[in-house]
Amino acid sequence: MAGAGEALALVSAVIWGTGTLMYRVALRELSPLELTFIRSISASIFLVGVALAFGSVPFGGLGSPDLALIALSGVLLFLGDILYFRCVETIGIWIATPLSSVYPLFVTGIAYLFLGEGVTAPQTMGIFLIVGGIMVLTFRSPPEEGKASSMSSSLFGLAAAFMWAISLVAIRAVLISEGLFVSTSSRGIIIVILLLMIMLTNGRMGRLRRIGLSRNVRYISFVSGAWGIGLGGLLFFYSMEFIGTAKATAISATYPLFAGFLGTLILGESLTAKKLAGAVLVVTGLVLLP
Repeated sequence: MAGAGEALALVSAVIWGTGTLMYRVALRELSPLELTFIRSISASIFLVGVALAFGSVPFGGLGSPDLALIALSGVLLFLGDILYFRCVETIGIWIATPLSSVYPLFVTGIAYLFLGEGVTAPQTMGIFLIVGGIMVLTFRSPPEEGKASSMSSSLFGLAAAFMWAISLVAIRAVLISEGLFVSTSSRGIIIVILLLMIMLTNGRMGRLRRIGLSRNVRYISFVSGAWGIGLGGLLFFYSMEFIGTAKATAISATYPLFAGFLGTLILGESLTAKKLAGAVLVVTGLVLLP
């Protein structure tokens, strides 16, 4: 079933790549927090529905340690998403997506520091390629590409990657013991509850009800959650059961290239040699990391 595992990981990369285009369109009318809230609702509905269809119940059999890990994973996931959307909004898909996709690099660092795992020669080469790609992507990006400076926006993308790395490690620990559907559906519900509290506290819920979203943005923002977090996430985690975490992460890490080319073809984002070179360096380094 190795071939099935690789195919699932690659499909998840395509889904995440197309999902990035949805986010880019929705961000024209929504703030990163508002988009995260809307897509989290649809993702939670999708994940709970799939869990129930396969005979699993959200929070079923979870102990306090598992709940704590799921809550940690959920908080870091939505914080990372907000930073990622901010990065996409300001400096575009071609730069933001490769930067935020380097979370496997942080996972490797976490494993080295806290688990005592060694670093192989291919991993070392991968690290150098990733760092080189980041430097190419962030060095003197034209100011007209975004509303903020390229360096500050780039830090948003790298911070998102760091949060996603810890979120992945946390949820993976629960996935192994409690299963795919219970873990992902429970995390989805926790994220919605936390975001609802934030939206009500800072008045964003009232603003969201008042603003007149276009039909396309209403549809895209809602569907993007079920598509990216829901279907894409499930396929990614499921692929791990066939080919392991490292290989699944490496294959799915190709999504920045899908996102970049689709952004150019559909949304008209500019493609320069520097952007393409940086993205290719990052993705090549990610493939070498496992």
